[in-house]
Amino acid sequence: MLVVNEETCVGCGQCIPFCPTEALTQVYHRADEREYLLDHFRFDEGVDWG
Repeated sequence: MLVVNEETCVGCGQCIPFCPTEALTQVYHRADEREYLLDHFRFDEGVDWG
């Protein structure tokens, strides 16, 4: 069973077949957030963000 969870959503789209309307809105929102972060911040590999 796949659970759509706003807090853990990364915008991958795997939930879309199970709940198309709600999932699409959430996935697009998360994917947009992720693109914004990738476009506006530099993420260095190997940096410990812990």
